[in-house]
Amino acid sequence: MSGPKHDDNAQPLDRTTKAVVGSALAVVNYGLFYLVGILLARTLGGESFGDYSVAVAAVTMAATVATLGFEKFALRSVSSYREHGDLGRLHGFLRFSLLMIVLASTVTACVVLACYEAFYQTTDTERRHAFTIAVLCLPVMAIVLHLIEVTTASGGYIWSTLVYRLLLPAVALILVVLGIQFDVSFNAEHATWAYMLAWGVSLIVAGWLTGVLLPGSLLRTPGVYERRIWLKQAAPFMANSVVLTVLNQSSVVIMEMVASNEHSVGVFAAAAQTGSFVVLIATSTNRFYSPQLSVLMERNDAAGIRAMFRRRMKLLAVLGAAFVAVIVVFGRPLLGLYDASFRDGYWTLVVIAISATLSTLFSLSTYHLQFAGRQRLVVGWATAATVVSVGLTAVLARLYGELGAAIGYAIPVIVTFGLMHLFSQREVRRMASRQPDATGHEEEIHG
Repeated sequence: MSGPKHDDNAQPLDRTTKAVVGSALAVVNYGLFYLVGILLARTLGGESFGDYSVAVAAVTMAATVATLGFEKFALRSVSSYREHGDLGRLHGFLRFSLLMIVLASTVTACVVLACYEAFYQTTDTERRHAFTIAVLCLPVMAIVLHLIEVTTASGGYIWSTLVYRLLLPAVALILVVLGIQFDVSFNAEHATWAYMLAWGVSLIVAGWLTGVLLPGSLLRTPGVYERRIWLKQAAPFMANSVVLTVLNQSSVVIMEMVASNEHSVGVFAAAAQTGSFVVLIATSTNRFYSPQLSVLMERNDAAGIRAMFRRRMKLLAVLGAAFVAVIVVFGRPLLGLYDASFRDGYWTLVVIAISATLSTLFSLSTYHLQFAGRQRLVVGWATAATVVSVGLTAVLARLYGELGAAIGYAIPVIVTFGLMHLFSQREVRRMASRQPDATGHEEEIHG
């Protein structure tokens, strides 16, 4: 069965509607995972909930290395190959990228576990088995992330979003509820197994969905392989994903390392999960807009790119403002859903929510700059921001606990994404200046 055709010529209303649907599914995703977090915090307690949160954050960071950047690169390459009808390269890219992700994720898991074992052999810290379980499931997680983006670039944005935003958390919630109901000794290790089994179910469905959406003649087309080119072009996406994921996820791990008590790690994890809701919406809209952005850049359509950025900005500005208002008014009760003692993390939650909202307004700019060949610029600034964030978080967390960690995260994030937006707009102006005017001459746009 052949996949659905690209909707590159769809009207703006159709595109915006799909983005809204994706955002709505992100809300459902957040709600389901939020419920999972509440159930686990109430069942496990602050310390064990912190162990589970650290395991999930660590494997999320490792996954960005394990995919080698192919999942983000697929948003451009797959949509481009389909746009030009190049099934040979599409076939070769899919086979090569999957093979490399399997190898890279296996090696990454082995390296992480070796480092983890060495760390606990040289310290008196108690070993966290939830961490080991999560890392062992890294290959499954990496493959799912790649297939989801391939499906998105193949015209199945809504379907891929349903798998990633609905199926994954729903299965995790069901398994957690069953585990709590039937296992009186339910602990952080069991919770991690439930989360990773949900990824296993998602792998089965994502694999089937990818096969349905790809052209039926793809497997009969001899593969064309450009291994070195693909590795070279995907590497900047990996580097950018790694530093941005570390920037967003490392605070929980740092809190585990420097916090004076385990309870504060649980409080920070709850605040981070609550305050990062808007990031899910931004990620969802980015996955929808990225293939379109790639096609518009292929056509040198600066006006189309500007219009797309404006539509996305308006949508996220409204949603972001509403989200911050909810956090300011209902932040304490929301944290209290985890545990009454978690209410003390209110200001931590407010800081995280504001910084996350501001960063999401400009997050598509990093994709645009990389598609425009400015990978070094993106990776350089993101790396600098990550180094500053890790340092600030480590210092401020020691001095001011979870609030200090939130401030250490917020400052570099806001500054970095603001700069990425300015650089992105400069690239659009350069593209527009190279376009011919009505007389056939190139138009120079100043400013």
